[in-house]
Amino acid sequence: MPGQSVLDEKSTSKPKRFGILAAVGCVFLVVVLALSLVGGIWGRTLVEKSLKLLIAPVGLIWLGLILQWVASVFQRNRLGAMFAAGLFVLLTFAGNDLVAHYLLNSLEAPYAQVEPFSDGRYDVLVVLGGGTDDRINGHPQLANSGERVALAAELFHAGQCERIVVTGSTTFKSSEADLDPCDEAAQILHELGVPTDRIQQIRGMNTREESLAFADWLKGRTNSKEVVADRVGLVTSAWHMPRALALFKRQAIPNLE
Repeated sequence: MPGQSVLDEKSTSKPKRFGILAAVGCVFLVVVLALSLVGGIWGRTLVEKSLKLLIAPVGLIWLGLILQWVASVFQRNRLGAMFAAGLFVLLTFAGNDLVAHYLLNSLEAPYAQVEPFSDGRYDVLVVLGGGTDDRINGHPQLANSGERVALAAELFHAGQCERIVVTGSTTFKSSEADLDPCDEAAQILHELGVPTDRIQQIRGMNTREESLAFADWLKGRTNSKEVVADRVGLVTSAWHMPRALALFKRQAIPNLE
């Protein structure tokens, strides 16, 4: 009967509505209690930082998954609860700084004892792209992996390298003013006091293309005796070094370290 169907819809909507309201209340209560605990132990500063993380896009998604999980439990939606719980656990571990640092440290461990300033002099330093980006005004700046560019400048000023080769091409340009990574790195190196005639730019969309382009450049310069490359140093992030070394060694680059 039509009247009976309307009553059925109202009766089924009540548990759903109750489940959502109960989930919102539970999540809000847990967040407040957790922040209060953090504030009581570590102080107001950490509470403010935690709030910034929670209102960031990833934090909002994380809270949304908790909300969906709890709401599904109240609504007795086993499949929905399992799905939300699985995504919540995955995001919690994948987006956790402690897990990220552990994985990065395990990749960087083989190079932790490397001392660039005590390893002698290099004829050519190859600085792989990826350590720079541009500001809103188009001026290049060092990014999260920018220590590779800064290290190259330090080694040059310490007299431990003759020439610096910077690599990289961008896969997408939002405007004609956008620079390739090699252009950004070259400009920053020049601003750090490295003469432009000691900087060489080589393009490539990825590490493999960069290794091929560098091998071709080095072969041509060596044959013309423009560049002496008795010792070539590769500079990149520690976590990227195993793959980068393997790709560059495939090109039979002599004296690569």
